[in-house]
Amino acid sequence: MSANAPPAGPACDWADPRADHRPPHRLAIVALHPVQYQVGMWRVMAQHPRLDVRVFYLDRMGTDGTVDRTLDVELKWDLPMLEGYPYEFVSNWSPMRFTPFVSRINPRLFPRLLQEPFDAVMVHGYQALSNWVALASAKLRNIPVIYRGEGSVLGNEPPMGGLARARRLSHELNRHFLRACRHVAYSSADNRAFQLLRGARREALFSMPCAVDNEMIDRLAEEVADQPRLRVRFDLHAEAVIILTAGRFSPGKRFEDAIMAVARVAAEGYDVHLFIAGNGPVGSELPLKRTIEAHDVRDRVHFLGWLSPAELVSAMSGADLFVMSSRVDRSPKAMSEALVMGLPVISSDRVGTARELVREGENGYVYACGDVDALAASITRLAADGDARRAMGAASRRLAARHDFNAATEALVSVLDELPPEERPWRPKR
Repeated sequence: MSANAPPAGPACDWADPRADHRPPHRLAIVALHPVQYQVGMWRVMAQHPRLDVRVFYLDRMGTDGTVDRTLDVELKWDLPMLEGYPYEFVSNWSPMRFTPFVSRINPRLFPRLLQEPFDAVMVHGYQALSNWVALASAKLRNIPVIYRGEGSVLGNEPPMGGLARARRLSHELNRHFLRACRHVAYSSADNRAFQLLRGARREALFSMPCAVDNEMIDRLAEEVADQPRLRVRFDLHAEAVIILTAGRFSPGKRFEDAIMAVARVAAEGYDVHLFIAGNGPVGSELPLKRTIEAHDVRDRVHFLGWLSPAELVSAMSGADLFVMSSRVDRSPKAMSEALVMGLPVISSDRVGTARELVREGENGYVYACGDVDALAASITRLAADGDARRAMGAASRRLAARHDFNAATEALVSVLDELPPEERPWRPKR
């Protein structure tokens, strides 16, 4: 186990702390491992005058060269993952770091959560053994638990056979975990419906908007400003319309729909190009290549491979619009990043955050998943009108500003402020 004291973090526009004499809330955050989409929030929380946070990581994955076997890529980010907030690594005793439930076995977490006077514990997910250790530790000391977890009611079709029994067990565990938590955060209307479906108490729910690190993305955009754009790298015409999509190669992403839509738009005479950022298990690209061959768009579909955060920002800076054609996608962070980068967004209606992040006709379009004609029509509208693309891109930027880590942190502080005195067992009496 190691500890770290935070250096100066990002500047946040909080109210003057001298105007509020209440002590900060001491918050323990239990996270599976450093994740690029979370560390920015920890930094923002660490800078808030009403919060005193410490992150307990249950594994070093993402910082120690671990290879994701399903992607055949090293889980390593070109971002400062461990700067700007206090953290500890709690030794993981599990030999099966990719296996559900037993992926995180951290016996030392129990005494660590009991040693310090925390006012609340925030736990991410329920599917690791050590998440239950955190819950038990908090309940033992009557410390309120705040739950955050991804989940979507979209595409939640019941499996068959043994998988159905495993799913029922998982649902039951989730229900017990949620019922034991004082508060349950939700990131979208879809995520809220999911938490209720899984058994969360309605009065326990509060909104923490789905967000990415807007400030970090802006900094990365400045750093890559001088790099060659996709148009230059691939020797495309100045009038070509560049479409970007991103994600793991899996049937659920339905990249084939985007490929077929580009083929139809190109057949109408528009110079459109689709760039796919991502990869997957060996052979997962074959269905995409077959679709490309079948629709004769070899010169219009380009594979970028798995991109680091800075590389993805660079790709977005050279794109004209972003497409998310997924059949099931809870809260694709690439779509949130596209908003920050000022791109119009076309999303299927099976994306969990589409309702929050895509305003029809304002910053993009939402179409019925699988309706390739509707997807092609939306692309055509944007390909034909550069002014509309720019106006929608500006609207995306404005919308992204309302879904940032500052808003999520303020929501959390408001919930902590409402905790009654009897639920702050460590707080000294004044």
